[in-house]
Amino acid sequence: MKRFTFFVVGVFLSSVSFAEASNNRLIDHYFNLLKDLPVKYHSHGAVCEYMARHQFQQQYSADQYDVVVGIAYRDESRIIGELDLVVFRKVDGEAIAYGEVKCRRHARHAHTHAVRQLARFHDSIESHRRIRMYLVNDHSTEYFPDEFDEEPEQWTISHKGTGQYGFTYELELNMNDVLKLHRRLLDCQKNGRCSR
Repeated sequence: MKRFTFFVVGVFLSSVSFAEASNNRLIDHYFNLLKDLPVKYHSHGAVCEYMARHQFQQQYSADQYDVVVGIAYRDESRIIGELDLVVFRKVDGEAIAYGEVKCRRHARHAHTHAVRQLARFHDSIESHRRIRMYLVNDHSTEYFPDEFDEEPEQWTISHKGTGQYGFTYELELNMNDVLKLHRRLLDCQKNGRCSR
């Protein structure tokens, strides 16, 4: 009986070690992808947005599509909100999909918040008010409501393990690994070894 117990424990620990090594390789992969981008990773949410951009860049070829992070939209008096991720068709500049990226411990609440934000954007561009849209990191790069007039798909995106709460897509890292990646990027930027 003792031999069997030791065997089971050994198999379990080997499985845990393999999973941890696999996760560490993914963290390394994303660290190398994100560390040289001119982005201030002030929050782990920014890390998730750029992870999402990378995943969709693999799905939508760069010769036909642009995957853009962080488009603010406002009316004449105030900023209304921000789209986390948009996929544009290059041939005509039309948005084919847009989404909200939410990596949070309370996934159910995060999904509800994401859906509300998508609805707010849709209502804003359908309202026929004058809406100005621009990149958060470059206000001179502008977009226009008529680029969203072909009923683009709406996505909600979060960390691994959140599909059960209604998210359309999951990222490759779970929440703990997203936080580890965020800490590495912050330390790298603080020490001047990464772009910022």
